[in-house]
Amino acid sequence: MTERTRPRHHLAARWLVALLAPLALVAAACGDDDDAADVGGVTETTESDATDTTEDVDAPDPVDPETEDIQEIASGSITVEDQQSDVGGSVLVQEVSIEGIDGWVAIHPDEDGAPGGEILGTNLFSEGDRSNLLVTVDEPLGSGTYWAMLHVDALRDGVFEFPGPDVPVLTDDGEPVMASFELAVTGRN
Repeated sequence: MTERTRPRHHLAARWLVALLAPLALVAAACGDDDDAADVGGVTETTESDATDTTEDVDAPDPVDPETEDIQEIASGSITVEDQQSDVGGSVLVQEVSIEGIDGWVAIHPDEDGAPGGEILGTNLFSEGDRSNLLVTVDEPLGSGTYWAMLHVDALRDGVFEFPGPDVPVLTDDGEPVMASFELAVTGRN
């Protein structure tokens, strides 16, 4: 019987794999547990809490807000809770719904108890209901009051255009569908 031998570099490679594989498993098991925690009525938000549902939307024909009444087409709701964040890079919207058209959630700063005109971040989502929608902001937010507002994607082009055709969805009383929330940023000095 002939004994088959392997070159030494094959044995070294096997030992290297045998040593590194358990380390990789331990590292994966010890990864961050980034689930949202509800502590005292405040949701602690981390990037992996939610699904970033920015998606490619197969869009029907655009809606012309100058000739069509968006408010006759769109309705919706939004729920956002007070939350904590390590860096202020995103906002977690617990529930959002839009019917009749695709929509955007836009984050606005607070200006004297009302949403300001500046848009801090947006996330497009297709018609229907969403839970735990993550809205990434353009620059990290500081602690304070903010507003999450529901807008339409009027041109159905996936480009947020406000001011412009992507107007806020209105309630039956003619007020924007929106919710204020407090953000506590804990990780920055």
